[in-house]
Amino acid sequence: MPRPLVSPVSLSPQITPHHLSPGGDGLVCARHLHHYGYTPTIYYPKQTSAELFSRLVTQLKSLSIPFTSDFSSALSSADFVKCISVQNISRKGFLQLAGTVETLAESEGLLAHRNAVRVRR
Repeated sequence: MPRPLVSPVSLSPQITPHHLSPGGDGLVCARHLHHYGYTPTIYYPKQTSAELFSRLVTQLKSLSIPFTSDFSSALSSADFVKCISVQNISRKGFLQLAGTVETLAESEGLLAHRNAVRVRR
């Protein structure tokens, strides 16, 4: 039985590869979700003919992952804008946060992030 979507993805079982990131990240994400037992639906209204995308779409269709042209949700396009913020902190502030950041990164399996903090201590 398919697992329901959880975590931030649970906001919508639909994936919009066009808005997540260039390079097919959304399509790859949908494929991974499928292999982990989730049931994504892909909203991809402006498909490109680029070979990378065509191959990913072929893979997803062969896995019976549905595509939709109707994206109805309480979410808006603003929910899919990739936002990055950079925080400047003092050395003292960094050292106060380092242990917590390492623990959080490790608990999420982000070992490279944990190690990036660790080497800067």
